[in-house]
Amino acid sequence: MQTFPIKSPPRSASVICAALAIIPIGDFFIMRNIVPQMMGLNVFLNGGILALIILLGVSIRKTRFEISGKGLRIRGDMWGQTLSWNDLDVVKARIVSFDAEPGLKPKWKTCGTALPGYGSGWFRLYDKSKALIFLSDKKEAVYIPTRKDFSVLLSAENNPALLEAIQQRGNM
Repeated sequence: MQTFPIKSPPRSASVICAALAIIPIGDFFIMRNIVPQMMGLNVFLNGGILALIILLGVSIRKTRFEISGKGLRIRGDMWGQTLSWNDLDVVKARIVSFDAEPGLKPKWKTCGTALPGYGSGWFRLYDKSKALIFLSDKKEAVYIPTRKDFSVLLSAENNPALLEAIQQRGNM
């Protein structure tokens, strides 16, 4: 199995996560004084929100793309999944530059995470197609069409090595 880490997202993604964490913490202290009889619900809701923000902050740096005999596995993010080689059209996989092919840039998040410099999950692209994305680079990505109704866009530390591994394993 070969593992490729996601390209490190810009610091702004981590700063936004830290800033978002202030909201449930502040809300906890405000609601503690306003509605003390609902303290259990306050702890539950704000604790859950804080846990999700911490999970997001950790996962944006821990996302990995694993190439194995079974297929492509995306790990470390709540939107990750495993795609079998039968589902991937590896012959048409390539590295795309979003300047050269603006239709492949993500436009609308349908179910996922979108922060400045980082996006993961399900998105609509400018060409109106669906894509499962894990992007931390706004300039280029590995584009993998599938035999289903979506494509995959990935930003790895080493895009050429990821593409080569996908094409070698997928053609076996």
